[in-house]
Amino acid sequence: HVEEERPGELYLRGYEEFVHHSVALRVGPTPACARMGFRVRSAGDLDLAERFYADRGCEVERVPAGATAGLGEAVRARDPLGFTVELVHHIDRVEPLVQRYDLRRGASINRLDHINIATPDVPAAYAYYSELGFGLSETIEDLSDGTLYAAWMFRKQTVHDIAFTLGSGPMLHHVAFAVPESHNILS
Repeated sequence: HVEEERPGELYLRGYEEFVHHSVALRVGPTPACARMGFRVRSAGDLDLAERFYADRGCEVERVPAGATAGLGEAVRARDPLGFTVELVHHIDRVEPLVQRYDLRRGASINRLDHINIATPDVPAAYAYYSELGFGLSETIEDLSDGTLYAAWMFRKQTVHDIAFTLGSGPMLHHVAFAVPESHNILS
């Protein structure tokens, strides 16, 4: 669902999402993922995040409320893996669309499900996200030599929220969305 449109920008959310957006698309010279965002539990967690990244020598900045449509103040950092991440506590709440069947078109996306990142150092990604409080749901690894090829991690009670797969990068591999039924992706 297009929640808001500005010149060169679209803010999208799924029908089960109760916040302003889960994906922002912006016109640019090349296809790219500018940043990944995560919501933190409290406004005080922004101070902790700023200190967390600063203590690791990462570029970190405070972003004022409203710099991105629908978002409150945020902490934006270039993380140890080379990705730009943005942590925010306040996200505008919007009208629920769960039963607005008249708005559904195409795949009928309910919500953002997970992000998959390709990185040349999966163990470093696993260690860093473990330090952030993410749990491990599964891996692909070579038990004979300990090589970790992929790790799926969660922060909320889902199968996974973020996954890391071995590859050149850092780069976005894919973003996945949840749909209500299989026919929503097969038709």
